[in-house]
Amino acid sequence: MAQATLTLFYDGRCPICAWEIHKLMRRNNHGRLGFIDIQSPGFDARVYGVGMQALMGRIHGITKDGRMIVGVEVLIASYRAVGWWWAYIPLNIVPRRLTDLAYGWFADHRYELSRRFGHWFGGDCEKDNCGR
Repeated sequence: MAQATLTLFYDGRCPICAWEIHKLMRRNNHGRLGFIDIQSPGFDARVYGVGMQALMGRIHGITKDGRMIVGVEVLIASYRAVGWWWAYIPLNIVPRRLTDLAYGWFADHRYELSRRFGHWFGGDCEKDNCGR
């Protein structure tokens, strides 16, 4: 299996986020993606030179060459890595300012959205304590 070209840092306590990550994991046949749950016991954001607050605010990824990418750029790179052209092409066509705003809104409201709709994604949230 090839070395991951992108490692995703994701919030495993967010049911909607975890659902999306699990879809990527299942599709990651060539090992192009790596995955780190930032909610795992013992995870230390400082090892990667980024704060936990930043990781909780937006999805982050680290490229094979050590470059940290954030937000929509991570989504495009991860969808491209697993061959989901139907997901990343629209993100490239729509002006980046709009995709960044839409993603930012989702990221800021993911726990609220998970409380309302998380059961559709195999998870459940109560208050700010989300779990799968």
